[in-house]
Formats: sequence, structure tokens, C-alpha cells
Amino acid sequence: MRRIGEGRPLHIFICVNERAGAHCGHRNELRTLKRWVIENGLLSKIQITGTTCLGYCGENRVCWVYPENMFYEFRSLKEVKEFIKKSL
Repeated sequence: MRRIGEGRPLHIFICVNERAGAHCGHRNELRTLKRWVIENGLLSKIQITGTTCLGYCGENRVCWVYPENMFYEFRSLKEVKEFIKKSL
């Protein structure tokens, strides 16, 4: 084993799983959010990762936040951005 780098202070995993009948699959919003992070100079502070099922299907965007080890459900992409600003 060898170390290859440090993580960022905030890491958010967003469900992009696509499943019939579920409100998953926020792949376009993931791209938009990653672009927003870069445009706002936050790349050294936050990492955004798309993931398959997180196990909490809901009506909205489900995210897992590390190192907090907490799941959140956001109603909009704007709400995710506000969370990031508040957390940094």
C-alpha cells in the first residue's frame, strides 16, 4: 500500500443512479455542480463525486457528506450550493 494524496476538507457523494420509478439520476446536476465548484475557486476545498445507489431513495437529491458521515436530502441544486457555502 502507498499513500497517493490527501482528501479535501469536504467530500459530497451525489446519487446519479438511474432506476425506473425512482427519483434518482441527477447526472446533469452533478456536472453543473462540479462546474460551479471550479468556477468559484473551491476545487481545493471540496470534492464532488457521482455514485450509484446510496440506499436512501427520496423525492429529491440524496447526498452523503464526508467526513461528517451524514446523509442529506436536498430539494434543489441551489440548496446543495448553499450547504456547501455554509460548510466551508
